Amino acid sequence: MVTVAHRFSVLSVLGFIFVVGAGCANLPPIPILGWEEPDVVPGIVPPGERMAALHKLRQEADRASAEQKEQVAAGLAEQIVQESDAALRAEIVRTLAVYPTDQGKRILRHALEDVDPQVRMAACEAWGKMSDPEAVALLGETLQTDTDTDVRLAAAKALGRMRAPAAAAALAPALSDADPAMQYRATLSLRQVTGKNLGTVAAWRQYVQQARTPESRPSAVADRPWGAY
Repeated sequence: MVTVAHRFSVLSVLGFIFVVGAGCANLPPIPILGWEEPDVVPGIVPPGERMAALHKLRQEADRASAEQKEQVAAGLAEQIVQESDAALRAEIVRTLAVYPTDQGKRILRHALEDVDPQVRMAACEAWGKMSDPEAVALLGETLQTDTDTDVRLAAAKALGRMRAPAAAAALAPALSDADPAMQYRATLSLRQVTGKNLGTVAAWRQYVQQARTPESRPSAVADRPWGAY
């Protein structure tokens, strides 16, 4: 049951983020007797406080109503397109992962194409929490096409969360990667997916080749360029 107090808690945190995103231009600085914080620009809330607000939203997610989740996702969708700080965009992505609305998922798809690798890594982590065919397909595509090694490693790690034949098939290309770290990450994820421990990379290659069928291959995902929110 969602209490009135909790309703106001979620909405007040969301409202704080919206005000911050607007720049807080009309808010005067709050003086504290005998102390003045250095390097603080009047009217601008520091990024650390915004991150703390997003963290609080994640803590509140389990108790949020469906209506509140829609409101949060819609608000964060509006904020991320205006946000120039990659670290804050990544925090918004992590927050949307626990508000899995249609709007939130749309933003998470776009986040896989963000210009900053840390945002794309956060998106991989977010999709790893959603064990559905679309998540497997998106992570499999990222594993094969992203140009950043850390992002591809994050995609392989996220696939390890999913106990599905399609996840094992999506990890198959990583076993033949030129980077030994990628091969090793793929074997760790395959152990999680299958519950097996085959040891060598060669043994895993043979396993996925035998197990892979047309039905288990992740479906192709069309390119989704960043669009208007």
